[in-house]
Amino acid sequence: MAAGKYVPDSIDAATASGEPHHALEAGLLDVGSVCGELPAVASVRLAGRTADDELIAADLTGLGVQDAAVAALADRLGDEHGAGRDVPLGDS
Repeated sequence: MAAGKYVPDSIDAATASGEPHHALEAGLLDVGSVCGELPAVASVRLAGRTADDELIAADLTGLGVQDAAVAALADRLGDEHGAGRDVPLGDS
């Protein structure tokens, strides 16, 4: 999959210990090609998808508070727009 944009939750964390640090070391990715951080996209300070067919690679490096906030936002927006689906997560 070729993504149109690469958006990590934290550029510093992703380049130090996330999956992209391998691509950086190999010269396949330049930190300058990162279009911004996920919190900026989630808060609409930075555009996410700008076309229906655009793909974005998001990299979550383990910043749990941000992960939970993004999941809550995605759930709310999915409900508001009639998108997504509920997936059972256990015996509840």
